[in-house]
Amino acid sequence: MKIAFLSSIYLKHLEIIYEKYKFLEEKSYFEQYTTIRKESICSMGEWPSHFRRNNTETIMLCLNNPFQQKAWCRENHFTPKTKEPDFEIILEQLKRFKPTHLFVFDIYY
Repeated sequence: MKIAFLSSIYLKHLEIIYEKYKFLEEKSYFEQYTTIRKESICSMGEWPSHFRRNNTETIMLCLNNPFQQKAWCRENHFTPKTKEPDFEIILEQLKRFKPTHLFVFDIYY
């Protein structure tokens, strides 16, 4: 079983985190995810860890974090080609991860 979690982060909270960690946007996708999970006021990072304890492969994808998504594109040699790059990146991440289950936290997805 492979579960992909789709979520978002409060924009003000995202801004506070990136202000606190001045060079965070230059870090890897995983380093950004780890820092955001540590600083997050929501449970977005907890769901995957609960499933991983049961040997389930998981991924947490955040549509509205352009810094993290840019890092993913850079690391995975992906260049969005449409006028909706946020959704195009998420779709590509899902295609590459190939989840058996999709857990959506945000109604706008």
